[in-house]
Amino acid sequence: MTYKDSIEQNLYALIATKERLTEFMKYGELREQSEIFDELDISLSFIEEMLQRERNENGKLYIG
Repeated sequence: MTYKDSIEQNLYALIATKERLTEFMKYGELREQSEIFDELDISLSFIEEMLQRERNENGKLYIG
């Protein structure tokens, strides 16, 4: 169980991205992110709730 905007959500996304990169390096094929999410049993709605780096109206970065 994780909470919205938690570090755990970002860790799951990092693991999924790492898995996708590892598959590419091993086999030379880039799998779809949805395939990786299905394999790791992560829902897309879960990923959509992750923290995102964004810029405000002054151009400064923030986590939102």
